[in-house]
Amino acid sequence: MDVYLAAMMGIILSLCLPTTISAAPPTVDAPHCRNIGCCSGRDDNCYVPISNSEFGIAVCYCDDFCLRSASSDCCTDFPLLCVQRQIDMGTLFSELWQADDNRIDENQYSYELQSSKRDFKNYTDLSAGSLFTSFNEDHIFNKGTFKSFLPLCGYYEVMQGVSENDTSNYLEQVQTYLDDVMDTRVMTIATRHLKDAGFVSDKTDLREKIKAIWFTRYTRQAANDTSAFEHVFCGELKSTSSASGLHNWITLYREEKGGHLDYHGYTGLSVPNQIGVQYTWYDAIKPRTSVMLGISTEFELAIFTAAWLFNPDEVTSFNYVEGDDVFQVDLQTWTSKDGDGQISSAYFLA
Repeated sequence: MDVYLAAMMGIILSLCLPTTISAAPPTVDAPHCRNIGCCSGRDDNCYVPISNSEFGIAVCYCDDFCLRSASSDCCTDFPLLCVQRQIDMGTLFSELWQADDNRIDENQYSYELQSSKRDFKNYTDLSAGSLFTSFNEDHIFNKGTFKSFLPLCGYYEVMQGVSENDTSNYLEQVQTYLDDVMDTRVMTIATRHLKDAGFVSDKTDLREKIKAIWFTRYTRQAANDTSAFEHVFCGELKSTSSASGLHNWITLYREEKGGHLDYHGYTGLSVPNQIGVQYTWYDAIKPRTSVMLGISTEFELAIFTAAWLFNPDEVTSFNYVEGDDVFQVDLQTWTSKDGDGQISSAYFLA
C-alpha cells in the first residue's frame, strides 16, 4: 500500500510541476530583464526562455530570488538593471579630477565669452569674434590621449542618415585609443568605483563595456549611422538646419578653427570650467549645448559612463569640493532608443 501511494504521489507531482522548464545559468547575452522587467522577492513566473535542449526549455530569472546562491540563474542583464547599486558620484568626480593627468592647464588656451545667449531660443549671432582666442596646438594635440583621440572624428559621416562601415583603419584606431585611455589613472579610479558598485569585474571588463556602449553603431535615421562616441565627442547634423551632439571642447575648437562653426554666445556658466554655448555648425543651429574646458576625453568617458550605469536617462547631480568651496555639478545621460544598450547622449549642464 505504501509503495502504491508513493507511486501515485510521484505521478501527481510530475503532472503539477513544469517538467519542460529547467532553471539554468544564462548562456546567451540578450536584454532579457529589459524586456520583462524586474521582480521583487521570489516570483517563479519572472523568467525568460533562453535555449532549448533535450531536457526542455532553459530559463533565466529576473527576480531577487535568483541571487540566492553563487550558482545564480539570473539573466545576464539582471545585475545591471535590477540590482540597486550606489556610486558616490561626488567622490568619483573629485578623484577623477585630481587624477586627470592629461587635463590641459588654462595657460595653454584662452577664450572670450562675449555676449550672453541666455535666451537661447533667439538664434541671432551676438558675438563678433571666435570663442577661442588662443590655443597651443603643439602642446595640447601631442599630450597623452589627445594624440590618439584626434583622428577618430575623421572616420565619421557628419550627416545622420548615412550608414557607416567600420573600416580596418578605424577599428585599429579605436583599439589604439582605448589602449591609451585604459592606461590612465582616471580609468584605474573609475574601475575601482564601478567594481565596488558591482558594475564591472575589472579594468578589462570596463574596457569592453566602454567599447560596447560608446563605439557600437546603432540607428538614428538609417542603419548604423551613429554611435555614442560619434555623437558626444564629434557631433552630427540631424539635417541641414539642425546640429546635434558635439559636447567636447577639443572638437569645438577644431571646428571653429576650420571655419565650420560660428560661435553665437554663451548660454550659461558653471564650475569647474563649464560653458554653455550656442553656435551654428555647417550653417545648422545648435541652440544650446555645454562643454567642460581643459579635461581629457578619458575623464568624460569615465564620468559619463558611471552616471549612465548608475542613473540612466536622468539628470545626475552631485557636489564637487575644491578647497573650502562646494559646487554642484549636473550632467544628463540618455539611452539609445534604437540600439541595444548604448548611450545616446551625455553632457554637462551649464
